Amino acid sequence: MAYRMSFTNGSLFYTESLALLAIYRELGSWEETKVASNERNILQSRKKSSETRNIREISHRLRELTEEQLVLLSEGGRTEQLQMLWLAAAKRYQFIREFGEEIVREKYLKLDYLLSYDDFDSFFNAKAEWDDGLDGLSESTRKKIRQVLFRMLHEAEILTAGNMIVPTILGAETARVIQADDPALFAVYPISDMDIQEWTR
Repeated sequence: MAYRMSFTNGSLFYTESLALLAIYRELGSWEETKVASNERNILQSRKKSSETRNIREISHRLRELTEEQLVLLSEGGRTEQLQMLWLAAAKRYQFIREFGEEIVREKYLKLDYLLSYDDFDSFFNAKAEWDDGLDGLSESTRKKIRQVLFRMLHEAEILTAGNMIVPTILGAETARVIQADDPALFAVYPISDMDIQEWTR
């Protein structure tokens, strides 16, 4: 498997995603949204190239969400919005999804709440054995990936400032829109098997 790794351009993009989504809901087309967002300079980037790159990145992530998930992102509270943005990133990037499932959630289930850089490094090295693209990355690029992924986990409120895993509590509507999409996606969050069984029965 070749992992897509372009998420290192930014972070969770909370404010920026909501701004882009508002334009999408106005225009109803992602292509028109990208053009209009660039013209309006909605991200207020200093460089036009950065603006274009980030708008493209955010739109790619948001397009991963179902219409119901986009409505929740637009109209939900901050907690629901952060949960949807983490979901979008996990759906866009298999590397992020597997890290959430195999490391973050598994540590949570084992009551091992401290997420360390060593956890990331072990995960990365294991994946690199099967992916030449990962294996060929420089040490500085690996550290950049780790830095951005941890930042995203902090921004999604899955990690505390001290890198402790925070159990995710999904509201009824959030659980419903995930269940309607793909029940396997529950595993990208640090939640219990009991909760998943409750939502999927």
